[in-house]
Amino acid sequence: MLKANLIYSLILFLLISFSTQAQIQIAGIEIPQKLTYIENEPLDVFGIGVRDFLWIDMYVGAVYLNNLQLKPHQIVEVNQPMALRLHILSSLISNKRIIKSILDGFDKSTQGNLEDYQIRIDKMINFFNKEINPGDIIDLVYNASGQTQIYRNMKHLGSIDGLDFKKALFGIWLSENPANEGFKNDLLEGI
Repeated sequence: MLKANLIYSLILFLLISFSTQAQIQIAGIEIPQKLTYIENEPLDVFGIGVRDFLWIDMYVGAVYLNNLQLKPHQIVEVNQPMALRLHILSSLISNKRIIKSILDGFDKSTQGNLEDYQIRIDKMINFFNKEINPGDIIDLVYNASGQTQIYRNMKHLGSIDGLDFKKALFGIWLSENPANEGFKNDLLEGI
């Protein structure tokens, strides 16, 4: 009887472990433990955060890496595959607000040195010409070939070349001068 209870407990533990490893839930959003894109190997979730404004949850973000041993300060700088996934929660996030946030974020992450990035920033902004809705998922995926792929709801919108662009883009959320310090800290705290 003791052996049967022990086996039952072990099976129950394994079932719970496997089901919790597949997804993480935050602010009502299921965050996958792994993301795989065609051009990349599987990426593992590193950190998760909720961006809020005046007590309203705006979006949930998750950072995915192929090397979970990276130190937080290395994530923006390394030339390795990674992704940032944004789950839009609020109707306050519009395409106009996203575009303004992108422009403001690049200005902060590059410390006002936008000249080298402007053509690529304009290209990225064109990807957001359709209205953003709650439930939309935006994926920013940097791959080993040095391109940042932009996806919306799993649809590929386009790519932008350059490790420097990736550093500036991911720097919007993860640099020394992020758009929001609390959100950055959540993303870099790790799981």
